[in-house]
Amino acid sequence: MPQPRRLMFRILAIVFSAALFTQATGCCITDTPRRYNIQIVMDKQLADTSVTVDIIGVNPNVAEMLSAKSVTDYFNVGDTTRTSVDKYSLRFSQDSPAVQDLSSKNPIWETWMQQGSTELIIMANLLGDFQDQPGAADTRREVLPLSCKRWGTDTIQIRVLPGLIRTTTPIKSADANPIFGMAF
Repeated sequence: MPQPRRLMFRILAIVFSAALFTQATGCCITDTPRRYNIQIVMDKQLADTSVTVDIIGVNPNVAEMLSAKSVTDYFNVGDTTRTSVDKYSLRFSQDSPAVQDLSSKNPIWETWMQQGSTELIIMANLLGDFQDQPGAADTRREVLPLSCKRWGTDTIQIRVLPGLIRTTTPIKSADANPIFGMAF
């Protein structure tokens, strides 16, 4: 076989092997949204309180609307926004586990993916005197990208603390190489 042809086959074999490796290890090359296991952990200081946490998969249009929505109004009984969004609700109290999960295999993910969800918005109805603010500036709301390039794990953990909710799973660098996990 002539040399150029042999070289071409080697290059194709390397590219094909890299693609198989990427697929097998869960790495991604495109910025495609994906499903994650979401773990919500209630802080011990909140053990005697009742807290509802809503997880909502959103496309860019809904994300904009929900980011501007008052968290206080959202959790008011009968709020039309809360009743109309496709959400997964977790209820924490002294009688429920302090750690609750939304599995990546839960059917709600199929609904969110069909709607073109690119982010999760997580909101908690924490007790206290809060100033409603847009987006993640309101400490009762977290906005998480679903991009497969942003997380180095299958599970994203959120802690519910007195006065705020925060993601404890680190986000990968936006400059990280999807195959080698390093910035170049």
